[in-house]
Amino acid sequence: MLQRMLAGLCRLDGVEHAMLLNESCQLIASVGQEGIFAPAEQATQMIHAAQETAHALGLGLVYEVW
Repeated sequence: MLQRMLAGLCRLDGVEHAMLLNESCQLIASVGQEGIFAPAEQATQMIHAAQETAHALGLGLVYEVW
């Protein structure tokens, strides 16, 4: 079921890879082009940047990144 949901996200224009990471930024599941690894490290960096920005601006916590 999770793989189907991620595959559905990949059908959206501009989406090349869909992945789910846990709160420790460990890859749980991913769907993308065959033979292409999930850019989990880049996603982790993006999540950390979003968390730092939200904290610096007093905007609260980051729970999801789409």
